[in-house]
Amino acid sequence: MKLLISMQAYNVQKLIFHMNTRPAVYERYGSDRDALFADYKLSAAEQDYIETMNVGALYEMGVQPQLLAPFAGRENIAWLDYIKGMENPGPLREKED
Repeated sequence: MKLLISMQAYNVQKLIFHMNTRPAVYERYGSDRDALFADYKLSAAEQDYIETMNVGALYEMGVQPQLLAPFAGRENIAWLDYIKGMENPGPLREKED
């Protein structure tokens, strides 16, 4: 079961890793998010988890915390909010329209 969860999270982890390490990818997240999500073949739920910073749901689906923490920091999520979000999945911010 754990392998299945990890495989499910592969594209999400790949995107978050690229946003953490490639400034141009992170810039696209701010300017052309829909196309970026399409390039990484993310589901609607995965997109929602990223946009609302639902770190708990991302973690539960198999995304590594070592990827989530720097991304959350870049997205101005306070450390204590991040920790609470890991313990209690739910959006840490509202989705932008």
